[in-house]
Amino acid sequence: MSKARRMGGIMRGLTSALALATVGVAGVTLWELQFAERFGREAPDWIPLGSVYGGKAHAVVKALETDPTADLEPAKALSWRQLKLSPANHYAWLRLAFIEVAQKGSLGSDGVRYLQRSYDVAPYDSLAWRMGMAFETWPSLPKDLQDAVLDDLRVNWLTGRRRLSYSSLPSKVRNPAGLAVLQAKIVDLRREEAERYRQRQLLKRVN
Repeated sequence: MSKARRMGGIMRGLTSALALATVGVAGVTLWELQFAERFGREAPDWIPLGSVYGGKAHAVVKALETDPTADLEPAKALSWRQLKLSPANHYAWLRLAFIEVAQKGSLGSDGVRYLQRSYDVAPYDSLAWRMGMAFETWPSLPKDLQDAVLDDLRVNWLTGRRRLSYSSLPSKVRNPAGLAVLQAKIVDLRREEAERYRQRQLLKRVN
C-alpha cells in the first residue's frame, strides 16, 4: 500500500472519530445559534459561543471525508476562538492536533503540545479516537505524554468504560511502533484483569 493511500485511510478514520466526538459536545441552545447567525465568526468575546465555534470547526474538518484537499485553516481559527472562551476544552485542543496531522502528515512540536494540553485538562476522558491518534503518531510523542496515554488506557480499561472500543484499536492503528506498544499493553491489561478476577474469587471463598 502506498504512503498516500495509507495516509488517506488514517485521515478518514481520524476524521470520522473526530466527527463523532465533536457532534457529541456541539449541542447549543437556540439563543446561541441565533447569536452565531447574527455575528458569525466575529461574535463578541463576551458571548459564550464556545460550542458554536466548535460546531463550525467540526463542519470544516468533516469536509475532509469528501474532499482531501479541504482548507482546514478556518477550523484552526475557530478552534482558537473556542479555546479563548474555554481554555480547558480538550476537544478543541485535540482538534488542533488532528488538523496538524491532516495538514502535515505527522505530529510536530505544536501538535504534540496540543495533544499534551488535552491530557492535562482531561487525563481520563476515555476518548477512543484520542487514543487512536496517540498510537498512530506514537514515535512523535515524548516519554511523559506516552506515559499519560498508557495510563489513560489502563484506567479506562480496568474500569470497563471503553474496553470494547479499546479492544478494536489494534485493527485501526497503522503505525508499526504505536501498534506494537498498544498490542503489548492490551496483553498486560488482560493479564492484570485476570489476576484481579482471581483475587476476587479467592476473597469470596475466604468470606
